Amino acid sequence: MRRGWGLVSALLLSNALALLFSVVLGVIEPSVLFSDDSPVASGMIGMANVAIVSFLILMLIQIPDKSGALDAFAGWIVSRCKSIRSAELVAYFLAMSGCIATHSSTNTIVFFGPFVKQLMSDYKDEADPCRSANILDGVACGTNGLIPHGNPALVITGVATSVAGVPASFSFLNFIGYTFHCWGLLIIFLLSILTGIGRKRKKENVQSQG
Repeated sequence: MRRGWGLVSALLLSNALALLFSVVLGVIEPSVLFSDDSPVASGMIGMANVAIVSFLILMLIQIPDKSGALDAFAGWIVSRCKSIRSAELVAYFLAMSGCIATHSSTNTIVFFGPFVKQLMSDYKDEADPCRSANILDGVACGTNGLIPHGNPALVITGVATSVAGVPASFSFLNFIGYTFHCWGLLIIFLLSILTGIGRKRKKENVQSQG
């Protein structure tokens, strides 16, 4: 992504360039590009259900936030974390459970971000604050690619089944074993939490900068 650009503008430019190169390289005929069964139409139709469910979940997750249940839950969790490792494990499994519940890594990060920041505030001298943000982000993204109702799985199955030659029985189980990036994120972050590798203390960061 180009510095200073927003996510939407970067994605729109990427899609436009992909269509342009497809036409120039002869992958897609210009007459097919905007037909009823074109990649543009198929992609928009395939994402319609995902967008509707995402908006619904965003509205539902406001209930515990506005009712005060989220603050009560945060206080209960914080009182039971006795070390930075336990706090990071809580952030790890919150990211997993939130992504399973909302089927969206973005929703999970938005929903649990303030909570994880509050959770790790007691350990700000033991680890860089960016570490907890990386745990939440990486685990949520990894989990999202490994659940059947996640956006990646829905998009892959939706696009694949609309392509000629792909059997209608194509499902999430056909590609879950090949999502190496998602498996790697979950394993690496878990090992990092358990072993403490990469957990730079604030004092060490100050000394290294000096």
